[in-house]
Amino acid sequence: MAPEKYFLKLNNRVKFILDKGPDNSQGDSSTLEKGLKMIIENNSLCGEGVGFGVPALEYPGNIIFSTSAKIKNENGTLVKSFSMDGSHRKTWMHKFTINDRFYSTISNKLSHIYKRDKKYRKLIKGLMKFITILGLRISTQKTRSKGFVDITYAISRDNLVISVNTSRILDKKFNKLLIFNEQSADFDLYRDDFTQLRKDNIGVWEETNCQEACLTNESAKITFCLIKLDGAKLYRGRELLQPRLDWAGFCYITSSKVENHQYIIEIK
Repeated sequence: MAPEKYFLKLNNRVKFILDKGPDNSQGDSSTLEKGLKMIIENNSLCGEGVGFGVPALEYPGNIIFSTSAKIKNENGTLVKSFSMDGSHRKTWMHKFTINDRFYSTISNKLSHIYKRDKKYRKLIKGLMKFITILGLRISTQKTRSKGFVDITYAISRDNLVISVNTSRILDKKFNKLLIFNEQSADFDLYRDDFTQLRKDNIGVWEETNCQEACLTNESAKITFCLIKLDGAKLYRGRELLQPRLDWAGFCYITSSKVENHQYIIEIK
């Protein structure tokens, strides 16, 4: 059975596709449900990124993602209900789960250094490439669903309007809601109110305190921008390590206490 595919048209050049189920990529996010993928002249610009408007829930000691979903088309507005039913795990050859405490401790420390210390990022990236060759990967293990996060996608003028509702989450014990907005690592020029960064200098999930932040794909001549939401932190990031990682984007992190959020992605 062919996967369900839905489209939102921004203009004669840019449109977005929303589908469900695993995609054809080989990266770390291949088993996750995706949000809107940007398409220009029938070419996808999403890479291994999860797309625009994708939720995750942070529980104590674990982050829950979505591996299954349902989509509805409501008069040109798309609604995707993400079942929060997946947890990351480390595997070898996509088959054998690695639960060794020593490995996990070292991995977590390296991950922290990789995100926070630019001096060691290149070295750790080389190590990541080596262990990828050995067959070590991040996979997603399906778990009992915590409930649904409903994401609504709509077009308003030249912007995307994304609404997030967590009222159907059954397990309310999560601490934070994460909302990812990613396309491919070809969006490698970052600008905000004060800063301009390129490629690796963009960092990996570094907080930005500006009012508006943008990422540009110069070859495709397209930019997307997000503004800071009240009560939420905004993070930027980019990683390119094919075939595992190929993404650039932003993430809102906000409190679990608010069930409804809405934000705009400006496309330039």
